[in-house]
Amino acid sequence: MNNLDLSQIVSPHVAAAVEAPPELLQPQTRELSILFADLRGFTTLSRDLPPRDLYLLLGEILEALTDAVLDEDGVVLDYYGDGLSALWNAPLDCLNHADAACRAALTMVDSLPGIDARWKDRLGGPLRIRVGVHTGQSHVGNAGTARRFKYGPRGLAVHLASRVETAAKYLEVPVLITAATRRRLGSDFFTLRVCRAKLPGFAEPNELFAVYRAAQADRLQEKLDRYADA
Repeated sequence: MNNLDLSQIVSPHVAAAVEAPPELLQPQTRELSILFADLRGFTTLSRDLPPRDLYLLLGEILEALTDAVLDEDGVVLDYYGDGLSALWNAPLDCLNHADAACRAALTMVDSLPGIDARWKDRLGGPLRIRVGVHTGQSHVGNAGTARRFKYGPRGLAVHLASRVETAAKYLEVPVLITAATRRRLGSDFFTLRVCRAKLPGFAEPNELFAVYRAAQADRLQEKLDRYADA
């Protein structure tokens, strides 16, 4: 654990705080907001890219996703090829952790057009990301081994957040959240109910919502009104 570079997974001020009282990394149960993000259709988009370009593109994308997490004082848990997972409200308290997770998710979505513009002559289509967020109780601590420390959560909340991200792909919703996350959001956000879905591995169905910045509410409501009239 002495070789762990916390600055690679958390923001500088979180890293400084954790290094002062290392007991913060000990196992505990907390309410967390957990995020999974993954590029949609990236295999198809990148199949004609040379290996060097593919690695450069993925590096640029993951850099943007990581910045979105760290700028909201989240913790990057892991990278999954063309996506990542992250959490909020551990190891330090984050009062509005659902807000922070959703802001990070929307920032991820907003970061892709700029990357698209720089790579449009080499990609076969636009980059699209799908993000799932769930808020719930989870055990968090060393999810690795005694020989290889890996800070992170374990439990149903993690699995549900992952399932929500998968559902976002099928529902074609950029950012999809559970009702538990929605209940904790402040006035900076506008949500729309998408569906009630029975997700793999869960006996009870979950209410799922799309989330947007509150500033978009009027434009979205206008579109909904036009759809209803049609």
